Amino acid sequence: MTDIKLTVENDIEIINGKLNLVATKDELVVQLVKIAIGTYQGEWYLDNTIGVPYYQSILKKGVNKVLVDSIFRRVISDTRGVARILKFESTVNNYEYNMSFTFQSETGTISSIFESVAL
Repeated sequence: MTDIKLTVENDIEIINGKLNLVATKDELVVQLVKIAIGTYQGEWYLDNTIGVPYYQSILKKGVNKVLVDSIFRRVISDTRGVARILKFESTVNNYEYNMSFTFQSETGTISSIFESVAL
């Protein structure tokens, strides 16, 4: 399993004029989780069911934090290569949802990610 490596800004990483590839299977799983979290449901024209239901369920007035947590936990768990979520914490401050989670990949590697979503 390999893929083109993305930068922190989600651009294709090009070094010295060449595409850079992810180095390990575990690095790929982390990248896939970040892609899954950042994909809006309906964004991909070939399958409008893929992605996080931001407009459908999250970016609404008075949204329930428990619902948002469950959506993100499902998206993370359903990502290819993720074996299980070990820890998941989230906070809502003003119009920002912050989540910090640790997961174990299918290879047994433990990774932690922090993501922030503007609400």
